[in-house]
Amino acid sequence: MSGLSKKELEKQVQALEQALAQSRAALLDCKEKENQRKQLHRALAATTLISSISHHFNNILGIILGNTEMALNDLPQWDPARDWLAEIRTASLRAQGIVRQIQALSKTTDSKRPIHLTRMVEEALQQAADQLPAGVEIHHHLDLEPDIVMGNLVPLYSALVQVLTDAGLRIPDFRGNLRVSLEPVVVKADKTEPENAVAPGQYACLKIGSSGHDAAAAVERSSIAPDSETRLLHADKNNLSEDAVREIIRFHGGALTVAGTASEAASGPPDVKILLPTVDVCTAPAELRATEDTRKGTARILFVDDEIALVRLGKQMLSHYGYTVTTFVNPLNAIEAFRRHPDQFDLVITDLIMARMSGRELIDEMTKVRPDIPVIVCSGHSDLIDSEITDQPAVKAFLAKPIRMIELNNKIREVFAEKLL
Repeated sequence: MSGLSKKELEKQVQALEQALAQSRAALLDCKEKENQRKQLHRALAATTLISSISHHFNNILGIILGNTEMALNDLPQWDPARDWLAEIRTASLRAQGIVRQIQALSKTTDSKRPIHLTRMVEEALQQAADQLPAGVEIHHHLDLEPDIVMGNLVPLYSALVQVLTDAGLRIPDFRGNLRVSLEPVVVKADKTEPENAVAPGQYACLKIGSSGHDAAAAVERSSIAPDSETRLLHADKNNLSEDAVREIIRFHGGALTVAGTASEAASGPPDVKILLPTVDVCTAPAELRATEDTRKGTARILFVDDEIALVRLGKQMLSHYGYTVTTFVNPLNAIEAFRRHPDQFDLVITDLIMARMSGRELIDEMTKVRPDIPVIVCSGHSDLIDSEITDQPAVKAFLAKPIRMIELNNKIREVFAEKLL
C-alpha cells in the first residue's frame, strides 16, 4: 500500500467513512426537500381542485335550491308536496354549509366571519353521530336566538366535533344518552369566574353531558382525572389536543369548563360547557337577516351568468319580485347590449367566474360606458373576492352561491336603498 503505515491507513479509512456519512446525509436532505416540494405541489393541486369542484357544485346546488324555492312559492299551503320540497330545501342548505367548510379547508386565515351557530352544532352532531357506536343515542335541544357568532369556520367546527365525539365515547360500554343543549345566557361583570373569565355580554351556552351511566366509570374510561385539573379529550395524534380546543374557544372570545370531580358529574351539572359570544341580529351582517321583503320591485336588471340553467332561474326569481329582467349567457353579448342602451338598466348582477370573460372584466367594460351603474357580484369562490373587486365604486354588494331568493331580493333592496323600489 505504497508504504503507508497502519495508522495512516486507518485515518484515511476514517476520513472516507466521514465523507460517505456526509454524502448520505446530504442525499437524505435532498430527498427530504424533494418530498416536501412534491407535497407542496400536491397541496396546491388539491386546493385548485377543491376550488373547481366547489364552483361547479355550488352551481348545481343553486339550480336545485332555487327551483325548489320557486316551486314552494307556487304551491298552495295544503299541497302535500310542500313537505317533500321543504326537505329538499333543508338538504340543499346543509350541502351549502358543507361546501363552504370544504372551501375554508383550502385556506389558512385567522379572519372571523358570521356563523349561524345552531346550524354548525347540528352539522357537528351529525358528524359526531357518524363516529359513535350505535348504542349511544343523541338527544339535543337547540334553542338559541340570536345564534350568530363571529368565528373562523374550520377550527371552530373541528373543535365542536372533537368535544361532542369524545363526550359520546366517554359513555361506559357505549350505551347511554348524550345530552346536548344550546341556549342564550347573559354574563354579568360580577358573575364572571376568574379562572374562565369572559367579557360581560350575550353568549351562546353549549352544554354537553350524558345520562344513565355511572359517573366514576365515565371518568375512568375517559382518562379524566377526578380533580379540578380534569382532562377533556383523549390524547390522539389524529385529533385536536385539549389545549388546542381550549385555545380555539379562547380565540373566539369564549370559555370552556369541565365538571371537575366524579361527584360533580353525578349530581347533574353538564360534563362540558362552552360559552361563545353572540352578535345581535340588528348588528349582524345583512346576509344573515332572514326577514323577507315581499314588496314588488320595479328596477330594470341585467343578469349575466354562463350557466344557462342559472340564467333561467335568475330571471324567474327576479320576475317573481316584479323586476324587469334582461339575461345573457355570453358576457360579450351583455356588454354589446349595455353599450347600445346603457340607460335601460338600473342594476347589473354578474357571475365572477365565466368562460368567455371574467366578471371583473365585464364590470370594467360597463363602467367605461356608465361609471354610475351599480353592480352585484355573485360567486361560489368567496376567496376570489379581493380588493380589486371590492374597491371598485360600481360594486355595491356580493352574494355567495348558491343564491336564495330571499337573499337576492334583500340584497337588491339594500343596494337601491328603496330609491327605485
